[in-house]
Amino acid sequence: MKFEMNSSLLRVKQPCCYWEFQDYLVGIESEETEYCEERANEVIDIPEQGQPWLKGLIGSMFPGKIAKTSVLRMDLPADHPEYQGLEKCELDWDKAKEIISRCWFDTLEEWIDDRYRKECIEQGRRIKLEFTGTWHPKEYNFKTDQCDFLLSASEDALRHIIKTCLVDYRESFAVYLIKQHSSYDGYMSYMSNNIDDYDRYWDFIQLNGDAEPDGQYSKFRRVEHVVWACLDFWLFGIEDMESGDTSKLDDDAMEKRFGKNQGRFGEYLWHKVTDAASNGAFYEIMQYEPIEAEVEAA
Repeated sequence: MKFEMNSSLLRVKQPCCYWEFQDYLVGIESEETEYCEERANEVIDIPEQGQPWLKGLIGSMFPGKIAKTSVLRMDLPADHPEYQGLEKCELDWDKAKEIISRCWFDTLEEWIDDRYRKECIEQGRRIKLEFTGTWHPKEYNFKTDQCDFLLSASEDALRHIIKTCLVDYRESFAVYLIKQHSSYDGYMSYMSNNIDDYDRYWDFIQLNGDAEPDGQYSKFRRVEHVVWACLDFWLFGIEDMESGDTSKLDDDAMEKRFGKNQGRFGEYLWHKVTDAASNGAFYEIMQYEPIEAEVEAA
């Protein structure tokens, strides 16, 4: 089975270049602009053309001595190898968003692999992800940039995740559904907050594959909903599953669990983004616009 997913379906920090990473990226632009300005105003010594030896002296007495002139880099000819003009540096923000989305995607893959390792699930029984692109809204009033990806899973792989939510941690999952997927004033949830619906929904998927449900399942707009909710809870609402403790988590404990995992995921994401910067990923997509130097009045 394949399911279309995006980062906003999970309760973790988003790869958003407006709310989350804007200041960071603007800082990269500013630092590069400042570096170019400092380099352009750097004074260097350039060998004088046509004067290989100091004038009037015998070259053999002063080996290697060459007449030099001090000059600013930006005052050199533009084709000179030491030239550096004044420039304004700006990122290609569309490409920057893709870099950060890929960092988010890599973080999620590692997070999932870590969860599977803790549960001692072999590689062949794991879900697989495929990066498909990025999406960003025209306005950031209600939505953020997001990473789009496909989730591929066998029925066995899905059964493990969904059984963990619907059976092993059922009471906690029921609390999660009510808190996360209930409608309220100003917001209409498109996913059910009733765990009994997810029981019937999972039964339908097992009987009918990934066909669009109808009849008693018409409240679900897409068959992916049970997968979205269970994946979110399994990844970020449960911890220490390898200990064998499948006791009920109360409301406060579940919120603390989510908060702890959300914070850790955010830290991992930031590490990925800063690593991308140190590897030069953002500087490779930098755009340089020449700036004319101001001429001092006589």
